[in-house]
Amino acid sequence: MLGGMTFRDLPDNIRDLSLDDPVLAADVVDLFCCEDVRNDGALAVLICDSAGRMVQPVLVDEMQWACPAQDRMVMAANLLTATAMFDGSLIVAFARAGSLVTDTDRAWHQTFVDASRGVGARLLGTYVAAPGRVVRLPDPEFLAAVG
Repeated sequence: MLGGMTFRDLPDNIRDLSLDDPVLAADVVDLFCCEDVRNDGALAVLICDSAGRMVQPVLVDEMQWACPAQDRMVMAANLLTATAMFDGSLIVAFARAGSLVTDTDRAWHQTFVDASRGVGARLLGTYVAAPGRVVRLPDPEFLAAVG
């Protein structure tokens, strides 16, 4: 859980810093996914360059979280394929109401992990941004080691 970072707390050189630092990445997710976004629900995507520096944040609202696995895979693979085309990397966050990590969060997370392996894109991290907290889900390397 994070301690309520604000835009004033960001380092002046935030555009030069790599978001492969999980603490910094969680802080950026926390800022990008404001409470209204979390309450309404959205997919937050932080597109980064090959060094993990954020290039462009994207917010997809009106997400259909409860969709077939094939639909999840199409969305994840398209986002990751586009990122891989410029040797980029990606952070995804599931912004939504509720406080616990759900089976739906885990299914979307696994889909992004599988898609990143399938297209050769670097997934820097996956987060759940719920009201009052941001939770990092397990790294793809950890999942590969135990799976």
